[in-house]
Amino acid sequence: MRNLGLSLTLLVLLTIPCAALGQASMSIQMNKAEKTVVGLPFSADQSVRSVQHLADGMALIHQIKGRVYRSADGVERFEGTAVTTDASQPSPTTLVWIIDPMKHTAMSLNTNLKTAMLTHLPENAAVTVRFLPQQQPAGPGRAVQPTDLVTTDLGHRTQDMLPIVGKRIKGIIAIDKIGNEQPIEVTTEFWVAPQLKLIVKQTDQDPRIGERFFELSNIRSEEPDPKLFELPEGYTLKEQGNSVLKTLIPPAPPVPDTKTPQIEEATNSPNSALKNDVAYKLAMDNAHLPSAQSLAEQAVLMEEKQTANLDPERANAEAFSHMMILSRYWTTIGWVYFREGKLAQAEAFTRAAWELAPQGFVGAHLGRIYDKEHRPKDAIDIYRMALNAPASPSQREQIQTRLVDLGEIKPDPLPLAITTPLPSLNPQLPGSDGAAVVDIILTHDNPPAVFFLQGSSTLREPVTKAIQTALATALPDSGPERVFRRARITCAVGETPACMLHFVSSRETRTGEVPLF
Repeated sequence: MRNLGLSLTLLVLLTIPCAALGQASMSIQMNKAEKTVVGLPFSADQSVRSVQHLADGMALIHQIKGRVYRSADGVERFEGTAVTTDASQPSPTTLVWIIDPMKHTAMSLNTNLKTAMLTHLPENAAVTVRFLPQQQPAGPGRAVQPTDLVTTDLGHRTQDMLPIVGKRIKGIIAIDKIGNEQPIEVTTEFWVAPQLKLIVKQTDQDPRIGERFFELSNIRSEEPDPKLFELPEGYTLKEQGNSVLKTLIPPAPPVPDTKTPQIEEATNSPNSALKNDVAYKLAMDNAHLPSAQSLAEQAVLMEEKQTANLDPERANAEAFSHMMILSRYWTTIGWVYFREGKLAQAEAFTRAAWELAPQGFVGAHLGRIYDKEHRPKDAIDIYRMALNAPASPSQREQIQTRLVDLGEIKPDPLPLAITTPLPSLNPQLPGSDGAAVVDIILTHDNPPAVFFLQGSSTLREPVTKAIQTALATALPDSGPERVFRRARITCAVGETPACMLHFVSSRETRTGEVPLF
């Protein structure tokens, strides 16, 4: 979870003063916009305690207790009330923050005064709400940060039926850095519930300022009452923009609208690979997206025209090599669309690229798209299959990280299977007990052409009709491409009789002698 003030490094750019001893703050870090956590609602109790040790041996202790909520849409609510044992003091104020990352707003509520302040936030900022924020060390050494950081894995536990993973980070402030005669050890220990993308426990220890302890308990993975994220009745609402932020933070330089020399070169080049490579780099950098889309579209169209010239009745090594190129170009344009927020187009092209030539990075892209579409199960399945696809070590590490983010602590790879059901094919037909192998050629203007390579002749007509029905809308666009596929048909007769089409990767079928089964 990105909030609760649990970042290990935090640049505090704005602090909103609050009534209860100034014990809550909102911080905004520019140009650090984080992905909104959606589809993972929860509610929990929270407890925050700070301990500051004085020179005379006494300790100042402050404690906040409250509740935390997150809706399936990613809206968050934080409640905190100071804990006091002094009966002579008036009831402490309950401070409430409601952060809506989609609307870019933060609303603070004062329960005693029945007032609310709505703040409009920058779109490219990370927002943190923190109760009992630790003060910065006083004196000339306040800016000194610990070095020689060492991270230790603390293993796995279970809390409130959730698996949690722990880490400890230790750092040292060396002797005489701030006039200290001995090294000062600074430690942060935290436990994360990947299933909810949530930090559930954290301890910060710094001898210069004391300790801070944070913990969530009674965590429930269910949708909170929608009224919790609305302005309560009877509250007076005031509104402010982010002009105060603009005085504190220089605005980020605008992305130039002019084309770079690299974009100009790719635009004018007849080389489709150059257009694709530049478009992909721009998409990875999330920069110049209109130019990236234009270049990717040019590359796709050029390659699709190449495939249109292939022999319509011969799936050979040349044809499958072109399928590898087409898969790469479809991946690029899918990633550009993802960056632009065009998820339907992104999914169509990336899924087609994955099915044509499954590779680790393509599966990683498709998983990101499914995650953005609030389809965590589909994302987990495709990530696990991507672990069995060709990929570099860094790509595999990224896929593993994505799986952990989705709650899969020790994910096992899934078999790399690209299949399509053939519901109209009768599994009890003569010859269906043996595998049939076919080449399939897909175009936009005609039904899929099916060429038998292996199997009973009695299956030719029913298999052709079943494939033409199942693959009626198999291409992601309306271009001139001709797509070559090889597949095996298997039928099972049992409690749930069914026939399936198992595709072979273009990578496997592009060598000189395309293998049968």
